[in-house]
Amino acid sequence: MWTVIQEKFKNHPAQEKVIRLLLERGFQVNEQGRVVSGSIEIPHTQIANEIGVDRRVVDSTCETIRNEKTLLQIFRNVRT
Repeated sequence: MWTVIQEKFKNHPAQEKVIRLLLERGFQVNEQGRVVSGSIEIPHTQIANEIGVDRRVVDSTCETIRNEKTLLQIFRNVRT
């Protein structure tokens, strides 16, 4: 799993930081491209502030996940 994710984001270190946070915290990305923990939505701005990137990096990362079938399947099923 990590190899697939790493390959997708290897040229985007800021997006890789987002991916690491999502996995470390057990956050999911839903079909709308929103970061969630159960039924609680986590604002992209808060994620960006936590890891020191622009909110648009989080938006872009979630959009990439949303548009990639394999990534969406992985991130829809993340659990802590």
